[in-house]
Parts: sequence; structure tokens; C-alpha cells
Amino acid sequence: MADGGESRYATGLWVSGDFFRVLGVPAIEGRVFTHAEDRRGTPQVAVISSSFRKRAFPGGESPIGKTVRLNRHTFEIVGVTPPWFRGLDTDWGFDVAIPIRMRTDLPSGPQRAG
Repeated sequence: MADGGESRYATGLWVSGDFFRVLGVPAIEGRVFTHAEDRRGTPQVAVISSSFRKRAFPGGESPIGKTVRLNRHTFEIVGVTPPWFRGLDTDWGFDVAIPIRMRTDLPSGPQRAG
């Protein structure tokens, strides 16, 4: 999931720093976003779903501190959500959550994670 890794599509969420806290979603590894992630100039971070973690990091390897690239932007993985949390659209789920402040830097539409 870092430079040189296999490219694949990822379903993403744009979320505020308090998104997970308001919904009562803890991290099962690492941490979820805080309101600090809403400020410009903070590091580019991502929270991934449990199902994405299993696909991208098989064999129990921890994804915390690893990177994921979305449209040529690198994000450090800081947390993993519980298996029961599939995002707001439970029919589709999500792979990667990104702070909404990054929306102006990343164009909308399908993106590739890799």
C-alpha cells in the first residue's frame, strides 16, 4: 500500500475530525480522527475499515504507520475501525476515510489506492 505497491480502487469517505466520535465509533487499532485533523497544515492521515485492513494487510501485519496513496497523495494510516462499522452507506461500506479538509486537494470521482 506504499509506493511501488499494487494499485486498486478504494471506496472513500470525506469526514470531519469529529465524525467517528459523534457516531461512537472507536478504533480497534491506533486511533480515529480528532478535531485537530480539520485544520490545514496537519499531517495527511487516514483511517481504514476493518475489511480493508484484512485485504491490504493479511497475516496480522499492523497497518498503523504504513501509508496509502490516493491520487498521488500519501496518507499515513492512523487507525482501523471495528468490523461492525461500515460507514453511513451500509450497502457499500468504505475502505478509507480521509479528513474533509483534503477535499480541495484531491479531485472527486473514482480514485485509486495503492
